[in-house]
Formats: sequence, structure tokens, C-alpha cells
Amino acid sequence: MLLYTTLSYLLSIPGILVYFFFIRKKSTPVHRQRFLYFVLAMSLSLPALFLYVFPNVQPATFKAMVAQQPSLSDEVQVCYNQAIAQEDFCQCDELKQESMILYKRYNLYETAIDYKFYLQIILGTTALCIFVWLVFRCFFLVRLIRNSKQELKWIDGKPYYLLYDENNEILAASFRLWKRYIVWRPALDQLPENEQQAILYHEIAHIENKDTWQQIGMSLLQIFWFLNPVYYTIRKELHLLDEFLADAFAATKTGSERTYAALLIRLKEQQQFGLLQLFGAHPFKSRILQLAQPTTTNHRSLLPTIIVLCAMFFIGFETTPVLTGQSRDFFEYELVQQEHLKTGKTYFCKTCLYKQAGEECVE
Repeated sequence: MLLYTTLSYLLSIPGILVYFFFIRKKSTPVHRQRFLYFVLAMSLSLPALFLYVFPNVQPATFKAMVAQQPSLSDEVQVCYNQAIAQEDFCQCDELKQESMILYKRYNLYETAIDYKFYLQIILGTTALCIFVWLVFRCFFLVRLIRNSKQELKWIDGKPYYLLYDENNEILAASFRLWKRYIVWRPALDQLPENEQQAILYHEIAHIENKDTWQQIGMSLLQIFWFLNPVYYTIRKELHLLDEFLADAFAATKTGSERTYAALLIRLKEQQQFGLLQLFGAHPFKSRILQLAQPTTTNHRSLLPTIIVLCAMFFIGFETTPVLTGQSRDFFEYELVQQEHLKTGKTYFCKTCLYKQAGEECVE
């Protein structure tokens, strides 16, 4: 799992870089969203392929390093001669020199072993907290459904349930579980009919675009990717694109981007957001600019996709052997260290150590 997660982290980097250099300023929100989905899909699927192709490949750099240390080979030869002279050294029918493994203290591995347990506890606890938070959010939605007054409203031939809850500070929101729900503050009923329709269509767009399932999927991904900074960039971009698409749908239904943009500004002012804050770093600025100057042409070039795939395959082919080799070396070091602490010996049969650990030894 650690190798898979590490590879997925590495493969996501070229995807987000290509997105910002070639896609973000040149494509429509729909194409940008699809490209980010493609990056996620490749980052999560290709590591399994690379680990299948390179399950136990020894990196060439490691082989070269061993070849440049003849003294180490001499020491292995001495230990091998001593081992074959011992009748009870190992359980193999025939001890091979290639199976000899020596214990040489390596401070980096020693430190990693010392803190391995605590690191596992920290990572496991963090992942569990993220999962519990997701469950709590889902529970909150279920509780909101049960405690709110519901009103069935048919819009464009589809049923939507408006949830009225005076205790909820949400102005308007939407989600889809087993039904389509729109959280609706009673204060919104005081708006003109056309403005109410604009807000409704914005929330309907979120429902029909399946944004709820996207958010649940991204929350599940966070359990494994919470240390990956690319994840938070992609999540932020997807959230902004969701708003772009919902705004565009509502503006199309109401017939005027200018009118809809004015409505957004007025609603934000009522929520006590200062205009300076709105048009600073707040994402609301991007939404208004997108409505004022929407991207009308889609950048359909295959070049960004080809670049991403080539970069991912290059990274995969170059790093997977190194990662698998390092992982195997660390695993062997743990076995040897444990046996050294128990017996005090400094040389062992690797095949027997693997058998004791219930693993298959690959020469």
C-alpha cells in the first residue's frame, strides 16, 4: 500500500503541472473538469500496473554499487565458507552463496525502524479521523433531512425536495442521496420570483452534475492522499469548476449572465461579505469573472493528454524499480536486524529468513 500510494503521489505531479500550463486558461470548465478526472484516474490506476510489471526488480544503480565494493563480496565469501561448515546453519537442502545476507548497521534504516510504529499510528489515526469526519458529514445530511420541513417541488419534470430549517445558517445548498434535496432558507422567499428561480437552478445544476458524489469520492481519496499537496489543488479546482458550471446553467435558465452576476453580488453582501474581501482572494471573484468573460472555445488538443501519459510512464518506469528495491531492502534489513537481536549472529540465510516471515524469497 505504501508503494502504491507513493507512486500515485508522484504520478499526480505531471498531471497538475500540465493542467496549469496548458488547460486552465484555454479550455471550458467542462473540459477542465474532465482533464482533472483523467489525471485522477491515471494517478490511481497506473501505479497498480507498474507494481505488477516491476514486482521485484533490482535497480541497476544498486547492482553497480555492489559491484564496486569487492571487499563486501570477499566478506560474503568468508561468511559463506563458515556457514557451510556448520551443520545446523539453515534448513536449505543446499546453501547457495547468493542466499547469504550480512547484518551491517545502517543508521537510516535503524531510525526508520525505531519510529515506524509511531508513524503508522499517526498516519492511521489521521486517516481514521478523515473517515469519521466524512461519516459525520453524511450523518449531518441525514439529520438535516429528518429535522427539516420538506416541500416537494417539480422543476422541469423532476421532483426536488426543499428543506426548510430555521436553525440552519446555510442560505442555499443542495445534495443528492436517495432523493434530490435543496436546502432553502425562508428568507429567500422574499426575493423576486426570477431571483428565486436563479438560485434554484444553480442548486439543481449541482444535483444533476452529481457534485455530491464527487465530494464524497474526493473525501474518500483524502484518506490515502492527505499528505499529497496535489490532492488539495485538484479538490480546490474541482470545487471552483462545479460553481462555474452551476452558475452557467443558472444564467442560461434565467437568460442573462449580467442579471445573475448582480444577484450573486447582492446575496453575498447580505451575508456580510465586504466587497474588498469578495474581489480579493475569495473564489467568488473568479465566478464573477467567468460569468462576465466565459470561455466559449474548447481546447481539444490531444497534446496535453499525451504529455501527461508520457510523463507518467517515464516516472513510473524510472521510479518503480527503485521504490520496490528500497522496499525489499528495508524489509530484509528488518528481518536481519530482528534475527541479529535474537541470536547475536551477523550472517544469515536469506531464504530461511523469508520462510520464517511467511514471505517468498526472490533472488
